[in-house]
Amino acid sequence: TEPFSTTGAYSGNASTRDVATSADTSVRATVSGSELTAASGGVDVLPLMSRVATALATNDTAALSTTLDELAKAVEQVGLARTRVGGSMKVLESTVTAHAELTESLTKTISNEIEVDSLAAASNLAKTSQALEVSRTVTSHLIALLKPS
Repeated sequence: TEPFSTTGAYSGNASTRDVATSADTSVRATVSGSELTAASGGVDVLPLMSRVATALATNDTAALSTTLDELAKAVEQVGLARTRVGGSMKVLESTVTAHAELTESLTKTISNEIEVDSLAAASNLAKTSQALEVSRTVTSHLIALLKPS
């Protein structure tokens, strides 16, 4: 069912959806269509816009002047809804960024702890082998020196 009729009457509900941003917190990810109605303490924005459009099309200045107070309320109402949406989007974007950074950090940690750099491993093996050979040579000389003749 469409939340707004062709006349702009709201027939939806006031339900919203929250999205978890951490283990303990969530943020509202939707705005109820009822925020654009008189039920939210404002005006019915869509029917008002229809009346304004009709008055503009017919050049009815008297009808337009009667909508000025309602238009001011509607602008404030829409502005508040946009502010809530913007705040929610900022929190959600920050959560997505934090998730991406955590994923990158965990991937790097796993790579450092599990995966082997073949070139570094071969270089370390060569150095260790060389140190072992030097140690064998020195040990052989020491044994030869300490052997009774």
